[in-house]
Amino acid sequence: METKKKISPQAILALKEALSVIYWKKEDLQQFIKLTIDNPAIISTINWAVTKREIVKELLNRMTNRLDIYESDLLNLVMAVTDFNDFGNLKYWDEDGSKTKKAKEAVHYLRSFTKGFIQITKEQEEAKIRKAKAVQNTKKALSLEQELVQFKDEFNKIAVNTNFQQRGFQLEKFLYNLFLLFDLEPKGSFKIYGEQIVG
Repeated sequence: METKKKISPQAILALKEALSVIYWKKEDLQQFIKLTIDNPAIISTINWAVTKREIVKELLNRMTNRLDIYESDLLNLVMAVTDFNDFGNLKYWDEDGSKTKKAKEAVHYLRSFTKGFIQITKEQEEAKIRKAKAVQNTKKALSLEQELVQFKDEFNKIAVNTNFQQRGFQLEKFLYNLFLLFDLEPKGSFKIYGEQIVG
């Protein structure tokens, strides 16, 4: 059974701080959150007229209070901010470099609480992908096996056909479909001076 690791309270507090300082303009912060989470409904219900800190506090409080709805989005935010490394948006308002320094420190602080968590989460995601791929490959193999059984039955029927011309047309169609099954590019029959050639 898969063990689900919880986001620590320290990580939530660190996320609040980091989200409040990685963007200077509220519009940029709003766009970042909108692009990061899968459930955008919460964004339209947030009061964006208040300060960034109040916005982030409201957003994260509501998400942590309803983890049954927002747990995956909260995780998306944690991972996105942990991976955040482009602070160029602050440059215009950051004459002494203090805003950029503060943002970098906030992201670094968040990373200190999420390093193990992110690693476990990524490993769990990779395991899910591998499992889904294995299931898909198994289904594909079973499907291929069933189709090959059908091809074998069809070939046996063609083999006992005593009408040579009809058998030739049947074999042509049979080979065409068999090649398609293995992603080959068969060509149809064509005629040269009245003589039909199996493509």
